Amino acid sequence: MKRFKGEQLIRWLITFTSITILLFYPARVYSNNFLIILTDGRKITVDIYGYEGEQIRLHQNGNVWLVKKETVRKIIKLKQPFQAADEKYTGNSNKKARKTHFEIGRAQLTIFEQDYVSTLGLAPRDKELEWLGDVLLQARGDPCDASVLPGDYSIKWTVSPTLSVFKASIAGVGAVGKAVNEINDALAETPVKIMILEPGNESAGIKVIFDLARNFPPSLSTADRSRPDGRCYIRGGNIEDPVIDSAVIWIATDKEFETSLTFLNKEQQMTTTAILQERHWQKIILHELVHALGLFHSAVFKDSIMYCVTAGGHSEENGRIFLSIRDKKAIGFLYNWMPPGSGTEYLSELAERYWFNP
Repeated sequence: MKRFKGEQLIRWLITFTSITILLFYPARVYSNNFLIILTDGRKITVDIYGYEGEQIRLHQNGNVWLVKKETVRKIIKLKQPFQAADEKYTGNSNKKARKTHFEIGRAQLTIFEQDYVSTLGLAPRDKELEWLGDVLLQARGDPCDASVLPGDYSIKWTVSPTLSVFKASIAGVGAVGKAVNEINDALAETPVKIMILEPGNESAGIKVIFDLARNFPPSLSTADRSRPDGRCYIRGGNIEDPVIDSAVIWIATDKEFETSLTFLNKEQQMTTTAILQERHWQKIILHELVHALGLFHSAVFKDSIMYCVTAGGHSEENGRIFLSIRDKKAIGFLYNWMPPGSGTEYLSELAERYWFNP
């Protein structure tokens, strides 16, 4: 009889504890790298997801939406990502992801950089040569602009360019600084680096201008590398004069972000919006700055900051805030070994000596 009462007491304690947890435990919010597989076959990579009754709230790079639980077939936690300072290539560890944590009050925003897969050292030689020809010579034209004719000459700076920003907010200045640091890291072993001047300096070789997209100038020439929210115009850098003289980059300021996460208060949402705004500008600036250095688009490797392909009238780019290992090597390759005006034959010879046998 005493044993029976003891079992009843244990059951009662378990029931009470369960009810207490359900009543007082906050809504579950998971912040990591996850792949959401929906019942219709779609796959969505998210950085944050949380349960709200019969719905699941998904968050990815500033976009937020709700889906019903029954529409989600599976949630997969992706591999543990690596930190930026630990970016090193190893032949048996090529699949990598990256995430960045931001502490916002008591909440944590985790932004996930998806599809980061380094193929350097793993791709066939012919693909490597195709990619080098694309990004260093524009040998097959522009996969994002059919009007651009193929080229067969490299363009580059022969002196360290200066850079200044115009009409930029604090977040804009910060985004430029981070993008320049990323590029200067790739240029560290070369004779060239980008030197930042004070804002509004008209003598700068590279001008980064923040403005509404509708105020962008019209297309100027084949040296105009355009996209809806960013544009780079290069002066010099043509077949007659393959040395880049100057560059102007326009950055659109009219991108809005959705940050209506239920677990963030108004102040936290404002902070989140500022973070996402700076990161948005940073990825555009980085891409356009690589153009300003003399590199072009390619549709061969998705791990490249210069990846771009047009399908159905829509241009797809990788949109990252960092250079891949391949990008860094290509920038160093151009500025250490490729003279301005070098063509396909010279590139192939150099690739055998310095790309495939570093």
